[in-house]
Amino acid sequence: MAFVGLTYAEIVSHVAKYIGNQSSDFNEYVRQTVLLAEQRYLKMHDWSFLRKTDLSLAITTGTAEYDLAFTVSGKNYTMAANEVETIRFEADNLVLKRVMLDEIRRLDPDNNDGSSNDTPTYWAVAGQNKIRVWPPTTKNGTLKIDGKILPVLPDPNDTVVSNFDNQYPDIPIRFQEGFIEYVKALALDRENDDRALNKKQEALTLILQDIQSDLEVDDRIRSLEEFRYDGIGSLLDIPGFRPWD
Repeated sequence: MAFVGLTYAEIVSHVAKYIGNQSSDFNEYVRQTVLLAEQRYLKMHDWSFLRKTDLSLAITTGTAEYDLAFTVSGKNYTMAANEVETIRFEADNLVLKRVMLDEIRRLDPDNNDGSSNDTPTYWAVAGQNKIRVWPPTTKNGTLKIDGKILPVLPDPNDTVVSNFDNQYPDIPIRFQEGFIEYVKALALDRENDDRALNKKQEALTLILQDIQSDLEVDDRIRSLEEFRYDGIGSLLDIPGFRPWD
């Protein structure tokens, strides 16, 4: 089985051993801190691993507003309404148009437009993690949503071991080192340890490197010979077409 990184419990144990404090009080502090640190880490950058496509949201005729809550591979996620990129109703080959909420209010003040045969047409932000669909009465079906998600984090005090200890952060293994060093820095600061400042700087350096890695694209300048076969440089194959002249 491929190694996918450390679980929350393994990170807590790793940090406690590094700090040198195995007390139950400190262990509880790290269990709580690792979740707060993950939330902060996920906000540091528009991470590509948080962008998901084809998330399913069931719609029911007569219901206008929906919470953006999803379950992917057994884990729960939420999506901020302003992080939605595209909403599709594939059954009718339609992309819903985003409008302002007050436009829907004016369009349908009594919130009763549509029928069970209609297709959802518009959507608007209706709260931090909620959207409104118009018309409110449509055929039953499933919306497909592309956008940026955030994990619903487990309770560190959950007595069911699998609900925290055995779960993995949503941070991919290639970025976990910087995240774990960040947790160490927070733990050292709590202990008033002289190593805290240097550890914070180390963690920040690693995280900045990870951000740069996440931003990297293939921006290498291709040769004219490569352009001829890339599928978009067809003009270069036209006899007499010499853009370099």
